[in-house]
Amino acid sequence: MFFVLSKLLGFLITPIFCVLAAMLYGIITRNQKRKKWMFIVSFALLLIFTNPFLGNLAVSKWELAYRPLTDLHGPYYYGIVLGGMSDWDEDNNRLTFGEGNDRLMQAMDLYHRGIIRKILISSGSGSVIYTEERESIYLKDYLLRNGFPAKDLLIEPDSRNTHENAMNTAALLKPDSGVQVLITSSLHMRRADGCFKRAGVKVIDWPADQLTLPEYKAHDIGNLIVPSSIVLRNWDKLFREMVGYAAYKVMGYL
Repeated sequence: MFFVLSKLLGFLITPIFCVLAAMLYGIITRNQKRKKWMFIVSFALLLIFTNPFLGNLAVSKWELAYRPLTDLHGPYYYGIVLGGMSDWDEDNNRLTFGEGNDRLMQAMDLYHRGIIRKILISSGSGSVIYTEERESIYLKDYLLRNGFPAKDLLIEPDSRNTHENAMNTAALLKPDSGVQVLITSSLHMRRADGCFKRAGVKVIDWPADQLTLPEYKAHDIGNLIVPSSIVLRNWDKLFREMVGYAAYKVMGYL
């Protein structure tokens, strides 16, 4: 039930839903004064949620920043990679990657550098409908096809959310397994770190897929005032993550 409710709440509390709700209220209300104000509000919200400067500032306050390789004093036994980066295309029989695939790229890089000895992928199905799809199984097959030895790959294919990622991974690890490298998106790392530590897994964070722009790009004129639909999507991700974090706090997962 929590899984379904979290998905629903994540949809309702989003910037685009707020804009559309204000616009819809403006359309259906018969009060001309309210109608005018609702259209003004919806237009103002759209300007705010597509402004690159404000969007970058907001995500930078929530994301955990990148860290240098010198912070990793390996080798660590596992690099724990959280899913949410790919989908299985049944029609074309192929794995397709989307946003978030930097998580896997970072794990592969740390493995080849010898900083982590093995890659542990924790990801089942995050879908309410297609529950049979297990992302970690597809990702393991992908890595095997690309030359990774099976002995260095471990999967946890049953988790549906971050809480289950942590609990199921903790069950796989030995109590004295030491510190592992946790790899997930910068925006998601705050919640993931809390869940894994709550589950008793010692981790050092390795954020990936950062949305915050580098300093030199953030001050570019195009990233200060020119509206962007990408910024709207970043706000959507931020809202969902903040709602998820709050829900996890209430549930005692953090």
